[in-house]
Amino acid sequence: MNKEIEEKIILYPSNWLYNAGVIGFLKVLEFGKKLNENTVFDQNTVVLHREWIKESYELLDYYHKEKLGENFSIWGKNKRYPNYIHTTQKEFFKEHFVPALSSANNNSGKCCNWCEGYFIPKEELERLKLNWIKERKENGKKREKNKNIIESFNNFLKQREVFQGIHIKELGAAFTEMPNSFWNLNFSTPLCHLCSYLIIFHHLAFQKIEKNYQIFINTPHFRLTWDLNKFAEKILAIQKKYEIPKVLGNSLLQWTIKMKPLLGAWTMMNIEMIIKKRATIDYFDFPFHITKILLDYEIADLINRIREEKIFDLILNGKFSEIEKVNYFVLRTLIRLKNNESISKNDPVTNYLDEYKNKNQLLNISKLLPELYAKLTTILTKEIDMNEKFINIMVWKLKETGKIIPKEVAESIDKLGFRLLEQIRLGNKDNVFYMLLRCFAGNNKKLPEELVEIFKPEYDDHFKILIYAFLAPIFGEELKQTKGGEEE
Repeated sequence: MNKEIEEKIILYPSNWLYNAGVIGFLKVLEFGKKLNENTVFDQNTVVLHREWIKESYELLDYYHKEKLGENFSIWGKNKRYPNYIHTTQKEFFKEHFVPALSSANNNSGKCCNWCEGYFIPKEELERLKLNWIKERKENGKKREKNKNIIESFNNFLKQREVFQGIHIKELGAAFTEMPNSFWNLNFSTPLCHLCSYLIIFHHLAFQKIEKNYQIFINTPHFRLTWDLNKFAEKILAIQKKYEIPKVLGNSLLQWTIKMKPLLGAWTMMNIEMIIKKRATIDYFDFPFHITKILLDYEIADLINRIREEKIFDLILNGKFSEIEKVNYFVLRTLIRLKNNESISKNDPVTNYLDEYKNKNQLLNISKLLPELYAKLTTILTKEIDMNEKFINIMVWKLKETGKIIPKEVAESIDKLGFRLLEQIRLGNKDNVFYMLLRCFAGNNKKLPEELVEIFKPEYDDHFKILIYAFLAPIFGEELKQTKGGEEE
């Protein structure tokens, strides 16, 4: 390890409370314009400059006053960290203990269950002890015996080295070493001085949804955790009533579009949302296959371009087969709008689309849904050879074929609209083939090879979505010239 790294502190992801503390710490540094995202994150770790620790405590108070409009307190019976320090220890903590944390190292031989163990070195502890004695004497404890003063100092240190109620009242055990649920009923776990300090920042990592209801997205990757919570903050700033799955899903979606990530299975399986409701802690996470889908750039991009919340809900709930059904209703609605028919509020399409009268949006969705379904199938079935090499390519080819077929053929297919869609929905491949063949042959045109290909048995599982890809530009052709997207 080179000298430059030794002068800094390297933090690795751990449990959610520790991770929240680190993220809250970084938020305070960002508010104080001390943070450079390009240098503080190194792969999945956080690299801290030692001088940031001393500055962070003053910035913590400043953050609460300026951003949250409240005074921050860790002494006495405060609402977050009750009796973290006593009122008489305020100056000592600020002027001596926090600055001493800048010299913390991980070679003390002591144990911390959360990190590598950053403890204040012995020589610095001796200086702290002298300052402790001096302040006790100055605060009216002149007659107190040095032995008792030293014992009180040792008790102060011991409180920084054991996880308990002063760190988070919902989870911490009593100082008498009563078991706590956070650690599966083990006795209070050992902490280092730095971890004990970082915990008092953890509440800042949580996003408030409503009174006494907060969330934090936790992952085993600090940069990912930082970005996901940033996206969650933006989402909640727009819509406070978002459901928990929607907040997490949208955060993953936006991060994927921005970062085009390549994450390992371990990281994907350990993305979770921590939910604080009053004095209780709850957890939410997606099944692995949903997370994997949301972290696929091509799928995330398609969902983003479709811009329909209800279709996004289908994916979050794992109802992938309904996307085929949506495609059918979209194409049917396109035909009805071309015929100047009104769309009832009770029409099945309204169960899936908000902009069901927007002609351009319908055309856009009809072209994107086949591609989305094909990519979902690729990930879920893991039939890499078949899906990767053929299905996605076939969706694209069929959309292009639908755009360039002769006008007279397109008009013939268009006249069959509802009947053709119904046969597709029922899975009557022979009838569909005959109807399309009649449209081409009746105009002395040959069926395109790409279209003939999808009637082969190996395409049975994907037939509907492939034929929808071909029909989308045909049924939407006349609508492209419509001025404005909304039906009048």
